[in-house]
Amino acid sequence: MALVAEGRTDPAALALRRSLALLAVITLITAYFSLTYYGIDEHFQVLEFVSYKLGITQPADLPWEFGAQARSWMQPATYYLVGVALRRVGVSDLFAVSFTLRLVTGIGGVVALVAFARAFSATLQTGNERLAYARSLPAFGFLPYLFVRTSSEAASLALFSAGFALVMHGRQSATPVRLTVAGLLAGLAFECRYQTVILILGIGAWLLIVARLRGRELVLLGTAAALPVLFGVVIDHWGYGQWCFPAWNYFRANIIEGVANNYGTKPFFAYAYLTATNIFLPIVAVLEISMIVAWVRRPWHAVTWTAVRFGPFADRP
Repeated sequence: MALVAEGRTDPAALALRRSLALLAVITLITAYFSLTYYGIDEHFQVLEFVSYKLGITQPADLPWEFGAQARSWMQPATYYLVGVALRRVGVSDLFAVSFTLRLVTGIGGVVALVAFARAFSATLQTGNERLAYARSLPAFGFLPYLFVRTSSEAASLALFSAGFALVMHGRQSATPVRLTVAGLLAGLAFECRYQTVILILGIGAWLLIVARLRGRELVLLGTAAALPVLFGVVIDHWGYGQWCFPAWNYFRANIIEGVANNYGTKPFFAYAYLTATNIFLPIVAVLEISMIVAWVRRPWHAVTWTAVRFGPFADRP
């Protein structure tokens, strides 16, 4: 009761709830009005895979990753279950199906944001900082648009952020249940997008070096993270019709064989000139400057250890 009473009177807590509620409403509206894709991968590497399993798209019309067995089926399989459920209740219109998938993905993004925002806010040192953070959230108007994307980036980041929130306080939140759930979410995030392993290694290093988790706690976290990867092998067998390990196929094709070079790759310092072409330039510029300042001011924060390591790899294939 004391916590509830405190939450009702704390200006920062009230502002945070209002901001999150506003973003949730905008996300639901955005899911309805977003009729096309933002990046081609969210359609061809995810929705087309679902369409193939629903008997709509032919294998010959799928992207090269299908033949190379270089994409995880975890996210498409989840969407496939939603599509089958909709068909059973008489919903077969593809626009209605795609709206539902955007809605499901958007809700996942909002839930992850709620978990992350509450955990992150609790790490701020003063009430004024927490209040400023809460009030600034609605200014991130691009979040609802990105939340409803049926992309591997949207799904993996939502899963990772939710797991990240569970262990952001280090030893203080290192209960067996929290570590298990966080590990499972991290494994699912990896299965949705393999580059997420950089984020996972970042938070893992922070938990080991800064939070100083005990060995058995790290083993529990790692074991839980491995379970979705093992289950993913079964899902990928269902998707491709044979046993394979798409994570290795993806690495081999893009890194060793250089297939991604045919589609264009950029070094990490490309952020310096790509920012000017971003449609959200004013917000992005402020966020990037704020991010660098935050890294300098709080070098030992969990977010710093995670984000600063992902930057050089974020624009890889």
